Amino acid sequence: MRGLKGKVAMLISLGMLAGLCSAADYPRVQIKGTVKYIVAENTYGILDENGKKYQPVKQLPKEYRKDGTEIVIEARMRPDIVAARMWGTALEVLTITRADRFISGEDRKAAALLLRRLDAFNVRDLAKLQQVDSMARSLTQEQFGSWLGSYGNFRLHYVETAPGRVMPV
Repeated sequence: MRGLKGKVAMLISLGMLAGLCSAADYPRVQIKGTVKYIVAENTYGILDENGKKYQPVKQLPKEYRKDGTEIVIEARMRPDIVAARMWGTALEVLTITRADRFISGEDRKAAALLLRRLDAFNVRDLAKLQQVDSMARSLTQEQFGSWLGSYGNFRLHYVETAPGRVMPV
């Protein structure tokens, strides 16, 4: 009985400490993992690439409640939430995307930069190009004009950011 009292006291202490923080204070993380259906708990969890288990505090959207679905989530860790049947570390899912449709922030920035460069080429504006391309800063207008030569307009139909990841433009 003594061990149980100690555990209860520890849980109460943790709960009191967690109560000092608002949910917004907890760290945000990005996790790539796989949705797992846990039969014993009748719930879905997330198993990350390193084998760490996570328990969403709210039910996953219906389209993601399929065992084996690979996902990328942005989540907030929630150490303040403890339940009797926890499968893993509690987290609050903020965004969820199928892994084969995920485009990172870095990839989005690269695509935006490419679009700005294409725009500068298409309007044949060296100053505009020099604002976004450090290599172009040493070009003269004559070199730029010669470089463009008889090229027509450039158009980006899509960006393949990695195998299986396409961002339409």
